[in-house]
Amino acid sequence: MKRKINIVLVLFVMAITILSSVNVEAATSNGINQYRRQARKIEKRYKLKAIDSSKLTYKMITNRKNRVILERCIGKVKNKNKDGKVLNTNEGNYISYKGVKCKKGDIIVSYLLWNPENDRNDDVVARWDFVIKK
Repeated sequence: MKRKINIVLVLFVMAITILSSVNVEAATSNGINQYRRQARKIEKRYKLKAIDSSKLTYKMITNRKNRVILERCIGKVKNKNKDGKVLNTNEGNYISYKGVKCKKGDIIVSYLLWNPENDRNDDVVARWDFVIKK
């Protein structure tokens, strides 16, 4: 299982190199869709299986059964306290960007690696955040 996680991490880091150069229009629907299309091409090329936050369900999270789940969140920094809102969900979930070098209004793409060794709904083993220019 650890080998599976390591392989995913290596592939993910390779994809990140390419993702860091992607520019996305600010929080418009068109901008988010443009990013999703580019991200899908990268994920296909590097055989990553990232699931958009809008498609990830509670049932999927709590029934992982040794499956590696890499969640993709697109969020926006709401204030100077670095509180954020996830844009690619219907609920507009809260996300904190306190450990990220960002400012109000920035769009951030986050990848969350859920722990494949259990089914707890709060067990993310790794998180990567990328600030996308406005």
